[in-house]
Amino acid sequence: MASTVRTPEPLFLGTRALIVADFRKEWIALSSALQQDGIDFEMVGTEALNTAAASCAERDDTVAIVDFWGDATRGMAAVAAFRRAAERVPVIVIVQSPPLDLVRRLHQSGVFFVALDPVSPDELRTVLRDAYDSVRRGSAQPAQLVARPNILIIDDDADFRASTQALLESEGFAVTCARDGREGVAAIKRTPPDLIVLDVMMEHDWAGYEVNWAVKYGDELSGSRSVPILMVSSVPLDPATRFGLATEAPMVTPDSYLTKPLDVPRFLETVRGLLRIPTQPAEARAAP
Repeated sequence: MASTVRTPEPLFLGTRALIVADFRKEWIALSSALQQDGIDFEMVGTEALNTAAASCAERDDTVAIVDFWGDATRGMAAVAAFRRAAERVPVIVIVQSPPLDLVRRLHQSGVFFVALDPVSPDELRTVLRDAYDSVRRGSAQPAQLVARPNILIIDDDADFRASTQALLESEGFAVTCARDGREGVAAIKRTPPDLIVLDVMMEHDWAGYEVNWAVKYGDELSGSRSVPILMVSSVPLDPATRFGLATEAPMVTPDSYLTKPLDVPRFLETVRGLLRIPTQPAEARAAP
């Protein structure tokens, strides 16, 4: 007798996902995964958001996914629409390198999960499993939020940028880089980071001091006043010592100063201190 091979049922058969997103190529793989898993999904733009969100309140099998498109204002508006119209629907947010203040706002809004863009089909599948479980339990309480501090490295040394970025990413931080002071100021204006690692001598010998002044005193970056600056330079004297007798010294003095080459343990300790991340005791770090 010939055996019958049974095809396994799709993982989420009979469920629905409402996706608020501009269509990007990444959604080709993600939408294919949703179809294979048996999810009835619909993609909508912001123009149809309020109607789509209201429709979610009428069903008990729906999860919402909001792609932030790199635009926090549009993304938060979409989240707010779901919270108003369908409070019990779990909302999954996909966002690239969110700063800590945005993660806090999302948490306060009751978002179920924050996934870092780009999100893989396997990761989305895991998050959806938890979200649909919460729907079945009648609870859409927030699950895990990814809160990776975003660090901006401003340095004209490509090797330093690459090695320091790899080090910080291995420690769980999100890292972006700029090649000089002008590029760094532009990056800060686009997305204020949680911490700036700043060189001194770049396009000219005073470039790092100028960036420090722009962040802490300039009108152009007034929204980034509270961003801490860790200056890392081959200049052996920190600005407070180097310019101690000058009235301008406080304007070019960062929150912390280290010299190159990096003392890696001290560098990481300083980074965590400026970000107010608790440091584990040595015995805890050594534990398997």
